[in-house]
Amino acid sequence: MKLRTFFIIALVLCASALHSNAAVEKLKPAEIIAKHLDAVGTAEKRAQTKNQLVVGEAAFRILRAGSGTTSGRVVLASESNKFFIGAVFMSPEYPADRISFDGKEVNIANTQPGLRSPFGNFIFSNKQVFSEGLFGGVLSNSWSLYDLERRQAKIIGGGNKKVNGVETHVLEYLPKRGADAAIRLFFDTKTFHHVRTEYRMTFSAAQGRTIEQSSRETDGRHILTEEFSEFSNESGLVLPHKYRIHLSLESRTTTEFEWNFQLSGFLFNQKLDAKSFDVNAE
Repeated sequence: MKLRTFFIIALVLCASALHSNAAVEKLKPAEIIAKHLDAVGTAEKRAQTKNQLVVGEAAFRILRAGSGTTSGRVVLASESNKFFIGAVFMSPEYPADRISFDGKEVNIANTQPGLRSPFGNFIFSNKQVFSEGLFGGVLSNSWSLYDLERRQAKIIGGGNKKVNGVETHVLEYLPKRGADAAIRLFFDTKTFHHVRTEYRMTFSAAQGRTIEQSSRETDGRHILTEEFSEFSNESGLVLPHKYRIHLSLESRTTTEFEWNFQLSGFLFNQKLDAKSFDVNAE
């Protein structure tokens, strides 16, 4: 190939790439959200779905600053603005995790007497994650983007980013009443499926008793991410069948935890008792 021909081809390819990137970046948040909702299902089908019940296999693993794995089952239930997630594990140290929002309050069950799990502690410090309808994404019938007008949250475009090799649109979510964590939502640029949510909480280093002790302290970050994949149709709604939660607690040391769920059962418009959304109910 002649050098001049090579440069012409290279310029054409570069121009095409730039044009493609510009087309992705110019979408407004409202357009991304509208395309996302269409990707889930028709407006009629979404309106007809009054509640969701999702079940599947669960696996928990400590990734850093410790070790341990266990398996079990998970259930997610949602109706209107109510939401529940519960997992049962085959471990005496970590037998279960249950968190609910009954429309008014977020309740977190202890995993052991007087103790919450790392996941429960994060939600305790960031209850808006549940009350705002963010947690679980479209696995929840109370998904915030289904009813943004009522939520009155502010959505800001955050550009584009690759997530697990997939190009995504990034949106920053600002609850009306504010939040302690910075919240970002990620959408596949091709399918407009919601593939990831990131909750990032930062805090200043603790003050030591002396200047020397203070200098050894570091700022901390708590980052919880939800990842959604393996989308397929369930009764007219396109929902993820693989769901992963990752929690990183960073300060002087870093601990990491991971929950993986393979979802296989999807039920809609069932009769759900109000107690289903109260982890304190007998």
